[in-house]
Amino acid sequence: ENYPPPPYANVAVSAAGTIQMGGIVLMMFGTQIFNTLGMPEPEWYKELQENKMMAFCGVFFMNSMANSLTTTGAFEVILDGEVVYSKLETGRMPNGRQLIE
Repeated sequence: ENYPPPPYANVAVSAAGTIQMGGIVLMMFGTQIFNTLGMPEPEWYKELQENKMMAFCGVFFMNSMANSLTTTGAFEVILDGEVVYSKLETGRMPNGRQLIE
């Protein structure tokens, strides 16, 4: 069986991916973008440029956090078509004794 993640998780992953791509473009081409738009570089952008590695790690960390929302934790043991154990029902992983019983 398929256990899809909740709709809000899909929205979060999509938003995080968009922000990630925007952040990468901004880190690589921000100066050219601001110059083309005729705008001075904002102070927050200057700080971003001074801490590129930290900003890069932050963007990827945010994306991995959003991706973790899509894990449902579905784990079921089925024997002869009958569910022997379901993590979805109990909320925890089984131990060997629970599976034998």
